[in-house]
Amino acid sequence: MTEVLFIVSFSFYFARALFFVIGAKKGRIKFKDIYIENYPFVSIIVPARDEQENIIMCLESILDSDYPRDKYEIIVVNDRSSDLTEELVSQFTTNHKNIKLLNIRDDSQKIVAGKPGAIDFGINNSKADYILLTDADCKVNKKWISSMVKTFIEKDSDLIAAFTLVKHDSFFDKYQAIEWILMHTMASGGMGLNFPLGCFGNNMAFKKSVYNQLGGYGNIEFSVTEDLALLQSVHKTGGKINYICHRDSTVKTLPLKSLQDYLKQRKRWAIGGKMLGWKATLFVIASLLIWITAVVSFIEGNYYLSIIIMLLKVITDAILVVPTINTVKEKGLFLYLLPSNFLFIIMELILPFLIINKKVVWKGQTFK
Repeated sequence: MTEVLFIVSFSFYFARALFFVIGAKKGRIKFKDIYIENYPFVSIIVPARDEQENIIMCLESILDSDYPRDKYEIIVVNDRSSDLTEELVSQFTTNHKNIKLLNIRDDSQKIVAGKPGAIDFGINNSKADYILLTDADCKVNKKWISSMVKTFIEKDSDLIAAFTLVKHDSFFDKYQAIEWILMHTMASGGMGLNFPLGCFGNNMAFKKSVYNQLGGYGNIEFSVTEDLALLQSVHKTGGKINYICHRDSTVKTLPLKSLQDYLKQRKRWAIGGKMLGWKATLFVIASLLIWITAVVSFIEGNYYLSIIIMLLKVITDAILVVPTINTVKEKGLFLYLLPSNFLFIIMELILPFLIINKKVVWKGQTFK
């Protein structure tokens, strides 16, 4: 009986992994060496709330882009910061005329609460039809803007999602870096096979015209994962979505330094991911079957089978991310794949308990 359960559970899990591998392969595009004759104007929206430690780093990385500076604007949306974010950006703009600072003083200025309201506020004050989003704690690749524009031109995209890497020094940082790559690979794999499973709002772009046709975030069901909500809305209306995996299109975010902040972020993602409905349930079942098999094998005294099923899970997950790590040129993470994958197993056990309480706290704001 245990052997049958083993075959069923691993077959199910392997099929899930194969689904992601096939889909993710479609995202590993090679940009054509095309000359952009007429550089289109783009607007880059950077929502910021209490980001005095990071915002200048972010802005300097954007200004270091290889894209002509007169062909883009940076809109920093200061969302009621209580630190020196506003003062720092205001001073920085005196030497950089393509940076605009917008201040949100109270919620009455936003059509929806939280980060989506700040993004919407920035979009409504932007000039371009191409909207690029990143966060204040991110550094963008030098070719980030041009790679997004090339994708819009080559693929005629309505929405583009791309990979976010994590700056890593400590083991905890590297664990987060591998986890982000795994989640991106799965999200891009889903999109490659026309299943929108997620994306990350600190590295995405879309046409303003498409956003306006949707009615903006004011007309999209509120979610603590506003990026997924937008992705699903564009997909439902037949928009063309490309999830690209390429070093040029990456941004690098800072790691979370405390376990508490890490768990809060994973809780927010898990609660937002419930929007996926049956798709989320299907993928959760694949992991659940693995766990059931391991536990049943252990209870019946078949310890070797229990160990084998967990090792196969770890190996399968590692195989999934190896091509992506090569593509985004983060080969220094290879040595940390095995221990990180074992920690993923622990996280799978903790996550169900995190989402019992539906309250989400983000940047001093509480959402239910």
